[in-house]
Amino acid sequence: MDADHPGRLTPAPLGRPVSDKSRAGNYAPKEFSKHPDRQGFDRRDFERAMTTLFEDGRVAIQDYGRASDMRQKIVPVATEGGQ
Repeated sequence: MDADHPGRLTPAPLGRPVSDKSRAGNYAPKEFSKHPDRQGFDRRDFERAMTTLFEDGRVAIQDYGRASDMRQKIVPVATEGGQ
């Protein structure tokens, strides 16, 4: 998440990949809602923020892992300002 969204959290500070899949063990809104810096935001707040970030093109899905066990994670999209 960022300055416009709950908690200003990003996947990198969690130190592990997060998913957009609600049934995944590393579902981003669930993981962010457990973070100590969540500033009182809950899972639903993070779900709304994640949806907005995808709609705005500020995050995307990227494949990672072994070819035989390919997985996906959420990554920030680079902007012209380098962020």
